[in-house]
Amino acid sequence: MIIKSIKLKNFQCYYGDKHEINFTTGLNIITGSIASGKSKLFDAFYWVLNDKIFVTGKEWVSTKSLGISLVNDKAKYESQNIDDLIETTVEIVVKTTAKKNSKSIDYTIRRQYLISRRNMKDCFDSNTWTTSTPTLTVEYVNQKNSNHEIAQGQEAKDIIENLFPSKISPYIWFQGEALDKLIDFDNKGTLRKAIDYISYVPLYKTMNNIISTVNDKISKTARKEVGKLSGNVKLYNDLTRKIEDKNKITK
Repeated sequence: MIIKSIKLKNFQCYYGDKHEINFTTGLNIITGSIASGKSKLFDAFYWVLNDKIFVTGKEWVSTKSLGISLVNDKAKYESQNIDDLIETTVEIVVKTTAKKNSKSIDYTIRRQYLISRRNMKDCFDSNTWTTSTPTLTVEYVNQKNSNHEIAQGQEAKDIIENLFPSKISPYIWFQGEALDKLIDFDNKGTLRKAIDYISYVPLYKTMNNIISTVNDKISKTARKEVGKLSGNVKLYNDLTRKIEDKNKITK
């Protein structure tokens, strides 16, 4: 899976809708001077996926508590009329890797936040604006029926969870200020937690479920065969109990 592009509109320091970055396969490096928008670009990725941004000293903070500070200041300043609507949007396109007998899928993930001017007081005062709840959509083409699908709400969150599992999120998205926690090896749980989280993949769960199902079927078959061969009800019951006890221990 790769992130193909990102578009920003009035998100924090990114004024207007002319901000788009297209990424290439392999390593992509973004450089810039201090206060050029690198951290805010990073925040844009995390906001569209998780509705949070990084605040130094507080780490990842829900944007519910940030209000209009999420919206570009110049866009707010240029608002001159009652009911002026300002749209803040971040959109990323993610491409999944093609698998056997299937095609790659492009997912367009978009989070949008709208504010509307209610009076002509200070444009940087939250009481000047009527705010909305950010909306999340994921657009893609369904491989089963080739239909264009638009997922919203929990369905959209489930798709993002599948693409970017929350367990490994801290090891994908982290600011330099938070790096100390990830490499704090004075804490005995640091390495164990990293191994547990990074090794988390949906395939592991699938394999574990298959193994458990096969083990149950084999155990049942074994008990039936023991019963047939022994002809001894007491012996059959004893062996069945031992098998079940052993299974409980291994689980």
